[in-house]
Amino acid sequence: MKSPVPSRFFGARGSLAAAWEAQCWSEHPLGPPAQWPPILTSLLRSMNRSRGPMFVCWGEQAHLLYNEHYATVLADKHPAAFGRPLREVWSEIGTQLDAMLARVFAGEGLYGENVPFRLHRDGRDEPAYFTFTWNPVLDEDDQVLGFSCPSFETTSAVQAEQARAAEANRLMLLFQQAPGFVAVLEGPEHVFRHANQAYLDFVGRSHIVGKPVREVAPEAIAQGYGQVLDDVLRTGVPFVGHSAPVRLRRDEHGETEELSVNFIFQPIRGDDGRIDGILIQGYDVTAEVHGQSALRESEAKFRAIADAIPQMVWTTRSDGWVEYFNRQWYAFTGACEGDSEGHGWQQVLHSQDLARTIDAWRHSLATGTPYEIEYRLRNRHGEYRWMLGRALPVRDDAGAIVRWMGTCTEIEDQVRSRESLREDDRRKDEFLAMLAHELRNPLAPITSAVAMLRRAAGDAQRVRSLTDIVERQASHMRGLVDDLLDVSRVTRGVVTLRQEEVDLREVLAEALEQARPLVDGRGHTVAKAFEADPLPAFADRKRLVQVFANLINNAARYTPAGGRIRIAAKARPGDTVIVVEDNGQGMRPELIERVFELFVQGERRADRREGGLGIGLALVRSMVELHGGRVAADSAGPGQGSRFEVVLPALVSPAPLADTPETAGPAASPAGARVLIVDDNEDAATVLGLLLEDLGHEVMVEHTAGRGLATARTFLPQVCLLDIGLPDADGRELGARLRGLPGMERVILAAVSGYGQPKDVAATAAAGMVHFVKPLDPEVLARWLDEVAPAS
Repeated sequence: MKSPVPSRFFGARGSLAAAWEAQCWSEHPLGPPAQWPPILTSLLRSMNRSRGPMFVCWGEQAHLLYNEHYATVLADKHPAAFGRPLREVWSEIGTQLDAMLARVFAGEGLYGENVPFRLHRDGRDEPAYFTFTWNPVLDEDDQVLGFSCPSFETTSAVQAEQARAAEANRLMLLFQQAPGFVAVLEGPEHVFRHANQAYLDFVGRSHIVGKPVREVAPEAIAQGYGQVLDDVLRTGVPFVGHSAPVRLRRDEHGETEELSVNFIFQPIRGDDGRIDGILIQGYDVTAEVHGQSALRESEAKFRAIADAIPQMVWTTRSDGWVEYFNRQWYAFTGACEGDSEGHGWQQVLHSQDLARTIDAWRHSLATGTPYEIEYRLRNRHGEYRWMLGRALPVRDDAGAIVRWMGTCTEIEDQVRSRESLREDDRRKDEFLAMLAHELRNPLAPITSAVAMLRRAAGDAQRVRSLTDIVERQASHMRGLVDDLLDVSRVTRGVVTLRQEEVDLREVLAEALEQARPLVDGRGHTVAKAFEADPLPAFADRKRLVQVFANLINNAARYTPAGGRIRIAAKARPGDTVIVVEDNGQGMRPELIERVFELFVQGERRADRREGGLGIGLALVRSMVELHGGRVAADSAGPGQGSRFEVVLPALVSPAPLADTPETAGPAASPAGARVLIVDDNEDAATVLGLLLEDLGHEVMVEHTAGRGLATARTFLPQVCLLDIGLPDADGRELGARLRGLPGMERVILAAVSGYGQPKDVAATAAAGMVHFVKPLDPEVLARWLDEVAPAS
């Protein structure tokens, strides 16, 4: 039989009635409603009539019974929550509930205002705030039967207050960080309620809140600003001051300062519309006022100063109309004074620069951004020179542009230097491309020759022919690397000449012999004209051969097949002149001016058959100058041939040198010297090992430092050739470890590396090792081994 309790408590309809009917009260811990104590039914009737959310928890498990208003708080937990223990319904806040339930069942009433909870409702976790009262219900023995609770969710109100507080904090932060000074006065006594740091700095006080203006700034009150504040508070009419004078004693022990301030006294109205305070906002413009005064005082001096400086100076109105040029403008342009004002200055601007210059000037006028542009101006001689034009706006106190002040600075030299740098960069890129081309050229025949050597093992004649190809191309590559190293040494100033008395005729003959393959290959005729025999000089023979071989090769390279080359030399008082000239393609004037600069190359066809790396003539000039001489180039123009003239000082015999014994020839190769090679380049190590074996040495080859140490313990080498850049150790470090092995204290160590800079050689020497640069010259290595390797 259905209980009549739902209709008595909740009505015959509604979600709570449905929840009530869904319960099996006969099996519920609370028992059938007919058996409930009168006090509980009384509480339920009161709860149902409550106009706010309310619930009752009854029994030790605090079973939850609630009204329709509390069902809204439960959200999707209703209606399943009806009759369940409170701890189960709000399990997500179980820890909070446990403490509260313990207190209320101990007989303590609880009150909470805007208490935060983290609830799970409608499928999501969310913060919630409640104001509630838990009233314990006691029996005659003061035992707690349960409790009733009016519970109002205040989440919206709390969050609104939090947002309002955050906004207030943000506004206060903006107030404090305002660039100008801001303060708020309250009441007829004008008591400070707020003041930002800028205002505190302005008045020179740190604690003014709560104090009246007359106490904080008595000097301002005496000056009449107290009456102004009274008027604003009385009438509600704001007061604005522009560059107003204010006297303040900002240091209590200092003098009164005279300041200039832009400010406003703005009345503040309360909720009832009455004026109850004043907002002070402003800026200390003392510095600006002093600056304007100084500017006015210096106005008469401006023109004299502008005329005295070396730059061209001009000023315009705010609309760009030029109203003044200084004397330098007229001296440079040759214009009559006054002719350039307005837009007359455009008459001396280069036609190619006019449009972009006017566009840039209009943009600055429209936006107020600084004006800066490079353009060409015609001088009084009709020549155009590059200028840097700059202008800045001059603004009034309100920020409006009242004038533009500009300058024109000649930057002709800077522009030329900049163009020169761009050209240098272009030449560098061209050089790198040419270097790659020149290095790939010999690699091609070397690679082909190696492939053919594998097939020609039984053909001795063919092996010799292919070996000659490899040797020639490797020699060519070595020459390229040597030239690059020479450039590096000259650039760093580390070239040392080994001078001796030489005959320039012999030097020229040797240079021609070096250039002979190119000369003969192109079918050139060489004519020699030497006016003296001999032609003595005190010089580095090898370097001079390099100089003249470069000049002859250069002539052969840029002269069409079947051309003529002339080499002439004559002695003059104090010097000797050597000329190398040809009837080749010649040079343009602009190339003649730069032909001795690094990486500058003459014109060449797409197949690159002419032209080198652009370093030969740079080396020529450097080497000649190191000898105290000079070199010059000349040409009548394209197709008219080229002429290079070298002038060297006449022979001045040096002080006699002590006799130097001749270097003894290489000793006989010691038979069976044990040599250990450690190099991670397997091909290089293998070839070097085969070479040393052919020379009669016993050789072991390894490719890591670890394997090298292991082999050395049993092989006990007498000489070790070590690569520096090993994968597992530095070659110098490996050398020290090898010398630490028993029986190898006197081992001879040599570094073999692709690095050959002085610092690399010095580091190797510091490690007690000899330094060889890759690729190794087999003859040099053989002679060194003959000298140092002990016989086994």
